[in-house]
Amino acid sequence: MAADDFWRRFLERWSRAILASPDVAHLGLPPDVVASGWLGLDPASGAVNYRHLSSAIQISDVGDAAVMLLIPAVTGPDGECEAWFFANWVPGAEVYPSFREMLEQSYDSEQTINAQRARQVAASDPPDTVAAKLPGLLAELEGHAARFRQTAEGAMGYSEGVAAGLDEATDRVRSLSRGRVSPVDLRSRLRDLAAELDAEAARVEREQRQQTDLSTLWSAARSFSSIIAHMGDMHDAIGTAGRAQGLHQAAGIVRWFLGDD
Repeated sequence: MAADDFWRRFLERWSRAILASPDVAHLGLPPDVVASGWLGLDPASGAVNYRHLSSAIQISDVGDAAVMLLIPAVTGPDGECEAWFFANWVPGAEVYPSFREMLEQSYDSEQTINAQRARQVAASDPPDTVAAKLPGLLAELEGHAARFRQTAEGAMGYSEGVAAGLDEATDRVRSLSRGRVSPVDLRSRLRDLAAELDAEAARVEREQRQQTDLSTLWSAARSFSSIIAHMGDMHDAIGTAGRAQGLHQAAGIVRWFLGDD
C-alpha cells in the first residue's frame, strides 16, 4: 500500500473516531466539517490552530520543557499529518508539514549544535587542546563579522562597525596563535583577552558619550539640509557604537570558546 493511501485511510478512520466522541462538541468544528466525517481541514500551512490540540498525539516525552506532537486534524496534500514542536524557548510552536520533516530538522539542528560544541574547549581538555581548536574560534569570529557585513547596506555604518570590532578581536586571537605562548598559558591569555575586549568596548562607549551625543545630533537635524550637514558625524558615531558592540560580541565568543559563558 502506498504511503499516501495508508495515511489517508488511517486519518479517515481516526476522523470518524474523533467525531464519534462525546467530546467533539468542545472542538468547535464547523458543521460542514463534522458532516463530512473528515478532519483534514486544510493543507499544512505553518499556522498554529490551538483547537487541534485536543486531538493531538504526543509522540515524545516531555524533556527539557519541550514536547513533540502529531496533529491528525491537519494534513497536507500528501496525507501527512502536521507535526508541532513546543518548548519554553519557542514562541508559539514550530510547525512542520510532516513528522519526517520535523525529525530531519531536529537532526540537522543537533548536528549544528554538536559541531559548535566540538569547537569549544572543555574544562577537562588537556592544555594542548586549546591551541588545536583555535582555528575554530577564528572561524566563529570571522563568521560573525561576515554576517554583519552582509547587512551593512542601509545600517548607517553600524554593521560595518560591529564587523570592524570583530575583526580587531580576530587579529588579536591570530596574533596569540602565532606567538610563542605555551599551551598552559594560552587558555589564561584568551581569558585575559576577553576581559581586555570588554574593557576596550567600555572605553569606546564612554569616549563616544563624551564626544558625541547621538540624540543631540538627531535633534539638530531638523531639516534636509541639516541632516546632510550632520550625516558624516552621525555615520561616524553610529559606526563607533557598532565597533564597541563588535568588541563586546567578540569577548562573548572567546568566553563561549573557553566554556566560560
